[in-house]
Amino acid sequence: MRKDAWAMKRRAIKHYDSLAEIYDSLYRGEQTAKIRTALESLTLRRTDHVLDVGCGTGFLLEQIGNSVRLTVEADASRKLLKTAAARSKYLNLF
Repeated sequence: MRKDAWAMKRRAIKHYDSLAEIYDSLYRGEQTAKIRTALESLTLRRTDHVLDVGCGTGFLLEQIGNSVRLTVEADASRKLLKTAAARSKYLNLF
Protein backbone atom coordinates (compact mmCIF):
# COMPACT_ATOMS: atom_id res chain seq x y z
CA MET A 1 0.00 0.00 0.00
CA ARG A 2 1.29 3.45 -0.83
CA LYS A 3 2.48 5.87 1.85
CA ASP A 4 -0.37 8.31 1.22
CA ALA A 5 -2.95 5.56 1.69
CA TRP A 6 -1.45 4.66 5.08
CA ALA A 7 -1.44 8.34 6.05
CA MET A 8 -5.15 8.53 5.18
CA LYS A 9 -5.86 5.44 7.27
CA ARG A 10 -3.99 6.89 10.25
CA ARG A 11 -5.97 10.14 9.95
CA ALA A 12 -9.25 8.20 9.85
CA ILE A 13 -8.25 6.18 12.92
CA LYS A 14 -7.32 9.35 14.82
CA HIS A 15 -10.62 10.94 13.76
CA TYR A 16 -12.71 8.05 15.09
CA ASP A 17 -10.58 7.77 18.24
CA SER A 18 -11.35 11.44 18.90
CA LEU A 19 -15.10 10.78 18.47
CA ALA A 20 -15.23 7.65 20.62
CA GLU A 21 -16.85 9.34 23.62
CA ILE A 22 -19.63 10.96 21.56
CA TYR A 23 -19.89 8.39 18.74
CA ASP A 24 -23.15 6.90 20.04
CA SER A 25 -24.89 10.26 20.29
CA LEU A 26 -23.74 11.20 16.77
CA TYR A 27 -24.43 7.96 14.91
CA ARG A 28 -26.91 5.83 16.90
CA GLY A 29 -29.94 6.61 14.73
CA GLU A 30 -28.13 6.20 11.43
CA GLN A 31 -26.33 3.00 12.42
CA THR A 32 -29.43 1.43 13.98
CA ALA A 33 -31.43 2.10 10.80
CA LYS A 34 -28.68 0.58 8.61
CA ILE A 35 -28.41 -2.50 10.82
CA ARG A 36 -32.17 -3.06 10.93
CA THR A 37 -32.37 -2.76 7.14
CA ALA A 38 -29.52 -5.24 6.66
CA LEU A 39 -31.01 -7.70 9.17
CA GLU A 40 -34.34 -7.71 7.31
CA SER A 41 -32.65 -9.63 4.48
CA LEU A 42 -30.98 -12.17 6.78
CA THR A 43 -32.12 -15.17 8.73
CA LEU A 44 -29.80 -15.56 11.68
CA ARG A 45 -29.69 -18.80 13.61
CA ARG A 46 -28.46 -19.53 17.11
CA THR A 47 -25.57 -21.52 15.57
CA ASP A 48 -24.32 -18.64 13.38
CA HIS A 49 -21.03 -16.77 13.76
CA VAL A 50 -21.01 -13.08 12.76
CA LEU A 51 -17.99 -10.93 11.93
CA ASP A 52 -18.69 -7.21 12.31
CA VAL A 53 -15.88 -5.34 10.54
CA GLY A 54 -15.95 -1.64 11.32
CA CYS A 55 -18.07 -2.33 14.39
CA GLY A 56 -17.78 1.15 15.85
CA THR A 57 -19.10 1.00 19.40
CA GLY A 58 -20.92 -2.28 18.86
CA PHE A 59 -24.43 -1.28 17.78
CA LEU A 60 -24.87 -4.63 16.04
CA LEU A 61 -24.38 -6.39 19.38
CA GLU A 62 -27.55 -4.80 20.68
CA GLN A 63 -29.51 -6.18 17.74
CA ILE A 64 -28.18 -9.74 17.49
CA GLY A 65 -26.07 -10.40 20.58
CA ASN A 66 -28.13 -13.23 22.07
CA SER A 67 -29.48 -14.63 18.81
CA VAL A 68 -26.20 -16.03 17.40
CA ARG A 69 -23.46 -18.24 18.81
CA LEU A 70 -20.58 -15.81 18.33
CA THR A 71 -20.08 -12.22 17.24
CA VAL A 72 -16.56 -11.00 16.52
CA GLU A 73 -16.15 -7.24 16.53
CA ALA A 74 -13.29 -5.53 14.64
CA ASP A 75 -12.48 -1.86 14.19
CA ALA A 76 -9.33 0.11 13.39
CA SER A 77 -10.12 2.56 16.20
CA ARG A 78 -8.99 1.13 19.51
CA LYS A 79 -11.16 3.58 21.43
CA LEU A 80 -14.30 2.54 19.55
CA LEU A 81 -13.37 -1.10 20.06
CA LYS A 82 -12.98 -0.54 23.82
CA THR A 83 -16.48 0.93 23.88
CA ALA A 84 -17.80 -2.08 21.95
CA ALA A 85 -16.13 -4.41 24.47
CA ALA A 86 -17.74 -2.50 27.34
CA ARG A 87 -21.13 -2.77 25.59
CA SER A 88 -20.58 -6.50 25.17
CA LYS A 89 -19.87 -6.88 28.90
CA TYR A 90 -22.89 -4.76 29.80
CA LEU A 91 -25.08 -7.01 27.62
CA ASN A 92 -23.52 -10.11 29.24
CA LEU A 93 -22.12 -11.23 25.88
CA PHE A 94 -18.44 -11.16 26.81
